[in-house]
Amino acid sequence: MKEILDDVVVALFTYNQDKYTKESILSIFNQTVWPRKLMIFDDGSSDCTEDVIKDTLKDKPIGLDVEVEISLKNSGLATQINKLRGKFSQTLIITQHCDDIAVPTRIEEQYRVWKSEQKPTLILSQFDYIDEDSNFVSP
Repeated sequence: MKEILDDVVVALFTYNQDKYTKESILSIFNQTVWPRKLMIFDDGSSDCTEDVIKDTLKDKPIGLDVEVEISLKNSGLATQINKLRGKFSQTLIITQHCDDIAVPTRIEEQYRVWKSEQKPTLILSQFDYIDEDSNFVSP
């Protein structure tokens, strides 16, 4: 089992992203360290996103705590993010949209920066563009 960082939570947000959701979730499963909790918020998708989430979680790694919230109707990203308010204290909350894929060291690297900089309120990170088949396009 991998090291679990007790003061880290990952929140994945999705809306009609069934084509990309599995790879996004797997990118969290494949991190060098795990968060205390992985939270997945589906904002009322009308495609197969919910089925993809459930199917992907069948292979959830032992020891990784996962919570899924499926909304019945689309209410927007801000509403989904606000569901995190007041749930955690002194915790790094890493957000990711389900059409994004995290590099395997993302959590470890962001956590290191967060700790070394006295737990700042906001950390931004860079990204690389990939095509629909996850091939690198540009930085």
